[in-house]
Amino acid sequence: CLFLYVPEFLIFRELGCDRYLAFQLTLIAIRLIGFFALYFLLRRKLALDLLPSLAGACLFSVSHIYFYSAGHPQLAAVAFVPLLALLLFHYFEAPERRAWSLWLAAALFGLLFFTGYYIAFFCVLGGATILAAWVALRLIEDRAGLSYVLRVGAPKRARDFGIALVVFVCALAPFLYVYLPV
Repeated sequence: CLFLYVPEFLIFRELGCDRYLAFQLTLIAIRLIGFFALYFLLRRKLALDLLPSLAGACLFSVSHIYFYSAGHPQLAAVAFVPLLALLLFHYFEAPERRAWSLWLAAALFGLLFFTGYYIAFFCVLGGATILAAWVALRLIEDRAGLSYVLRVGAPKRARDFGIALVVFVCALAPFLYVYLPV
């Protein structure tokens, strides 16, 4: 149900485009969102130089797989994944001041399920793998540091994550309404 495509589509329809052109322009806009989100993620958050950041963003947004999946526009929702990562990086840099980015990421992730279920599912799978690897590495290198994070850091962020969970469930509601059996 291409839910995250609706705002872009409506903008192009209001500008006078017919529905087919508006949909193609929407797909282009989605790819541009993915391009700029990955560029800023690579350049600002991961501190890569200009050329590798541009190359990574170009390879991501003009990948040949997009041409094989041209008949499946819901797969273009992968362009929202770098935006999701960018919001999460933004939150974890300064969680005291940036709870809104965590909540926005939770809303985006919930709506991603309704837009492209498989994209969201593989985000969960990839995120769980990355989290497990991070915890394992933290356990190997510094047991005290991880216990400190869980003992001191987690309670401080419980409110942010609690609100993010509520936002995620609310954003997931359309998906559950459509796909859960009545």
